[in-house]
Amino acid sequence: MNKGQGYSDQDKLVIKALTDQGIAVASLSPPTFQAENYSTVLWTVSGATPSVEMEFLWRTADNRVFVRPLVWTANTLEPLEIAEDENWHGQIIDLAIIVKGTLAAPILVNGVSLESASLPEALPNMVKKWFALDRWQELRSTL
Repeated sequence: MNKGQGYSDQDKLVIKALTDQGIAVASLSPPTFQAENYSTVLWTVSGATPSVEMEFLWRTADNRVFVRPLVWTANTLEPLEIAEDENWHGQIIDLAIIVKGTLAAPILVNGVSLESASLPEALPNMVKKWFALDRWQELRSTL
């Protein structure tokens, strides 16, 4: 945690309080990687309410920092299609999640993952998504 209060618990980050300015920042420094090799960022977060906004932040090797908003849909964060962002290039040295607003309860950051931009590596994830039941199919199958 760079700002706010939280702790690590069984491979999860628990954000339990924001600063007086209403923010929390949690960062991680993965091994340096080339942005062009990854097209999508997936944050797995639970416990957030509509009063909370989140953003994805990354820092490049030339010490430039960029931010993109994260979007909630049906109690989950949408995958962030980052390849189209003109600032997603070069070596990435840090990743972070920024939480803004009011916490009704602690937020759990269960993980972050990057999906490959190359077809051979991305194909298994694409197939998994194609054959996953969507919410309408799930509803029909229970009727």
